[in-house]
Amino acid sequence: MSAGKNFGDGVDTREDAINASSAYKSAGYRVVTLKDPTKSDFTDTRLRADILFLSGHGNENVLSFGTYKFVCQSGSSNSNYTNLWSTARNQKLITFAGCNTAGGNKKGGRKKVEK
Repeated sequence: MSAGKNFGDGVDTREDAINASSAYKSAGYRVVTLKDPTKSDFTDTRLRADILFLSGHGNENVLSFGTYKFVCQSGSSNSNYTNLWSTARNQKLITFAGCNTAGGNKKGGRKKVEK
């Protein structure tokens, strides 16, 4: 499954999802492409796909599609997001593509390291 969204704030990740789906289809995978998804589009079956490509707003902790959020963290549980940790071991690839998903609490992904 590939998902992207037009957030209406100048960020539009739908093309990311389309490109990812094309690449996965070329590699022989069956792919569902979600453009402007809502919570109900992220079904259990879709979230258990061999490959997940999620392109949205993000930071080092979460990837967001508006009010619907994803994490992939051991031991985390919260009704405000979907945790992919329990299914991740069965998947071949999960991509969280977002502006600051590489980490850091400042733009550019840099964290201040205390010595």
